[in-house]
Amino acid sequence: AGLTNVAKEVMLQKLGPPAASLPIVGNTLYFCGGATEADSHATGFSEPLVHMFNKDGHTIARQLGKEWDRIASGRTVALVLGDSLGDASMAEGLVGFDAVLKVGFLNEPPGARQQSLLPEYEGAFDALVLGDGPMDFVLELLGA
Repeated sequence: AGLTNVAKEVMLQKLGPPAASLPIVGNTLYFCGGATEADSHATGFSEPLVHMFNKDGHTIARQLGKEWDRIASGRTVALVLGDSLGDASMAEGLVGFDAVLKVGFLNEPPGARQQSLLPEYEGAFDALVLGDGPMDFVLELLGA
């Protein structure tokens, strides 16, 4: 449930205009004031606020509307990426998918804490990337 405008700006800078037009479900941070971007200030968030307890298929459909219908049309597999246990349920409420692949990111350095969280993450996700690892696994899945 990150910031959509921040994610879009990063995608624009890293991947160019086509990637920045991809739909993103999350929260928008609103700004106002100032003659320049540097002079503006944050004024609030989009509503309803997306958080770990409500980000699911219903939220996706509500935020994206007809764009979601276009994106999902003809697809049978959903890919869920998340870094908290609550993210594993993001596909709940999605309709028309034969399979959901859930990839978790356990962003803990190797050690006792990572080991203590590992069983829960293994139970919630189909695959894990450990220790703030790279996106290589996901990119391979996508054929990128």
